Amino acid sequence: MKKLILLLLIAMITLTVSANNISTHKQDGKIVHPTASITNDQAIVIVNKMRGKANDAEKVALIKEEINAQQGYQTTGLTTDQVIMLLNQLNEDPKLEVAIWAFQYTIDYKKYQRIQDLFNTEINKRKLQDYVDKHRK
Repeated sequence: MKKLILLLLIAMITLTVSANNISTHKQDGKIVHPTASITNDQAIVIVNKMRGKANDAEKVALIKEEINAQQGYQTTGLTTDQVIMLLNQLNEDPKLEVAIWAFQYTIDYKKYQRIQDLFNTEINKRKLQDYVDKHRK
């Protein structure tokens, strides 16, 4: 139980740090999406690393770490298909957290509504749609 709490705390800290980084991707309150993405091979490497993690908190932290590590390089973004690949490794609630977080890094964000099909609950579909609608150009 203590281990789970520690992992959740680490995930929350990672989310806070990542949230602070979001401001560098905004202009006039709207997200400025990257124009290039990591390769599919790089996304597969992340998925394989995720499979070695014990729980969703570790997987979420890994995704954010890997994508944030790409900052400063030309390939800083993800395609919607790559986001789907990553989200398929997660349960419902962490999936929503990553889907919302990953929107800022998505190069083909106009296709992002496809992500909603991954959720089992209407409330999570609505939360994602509300976020996307609020931050879309």
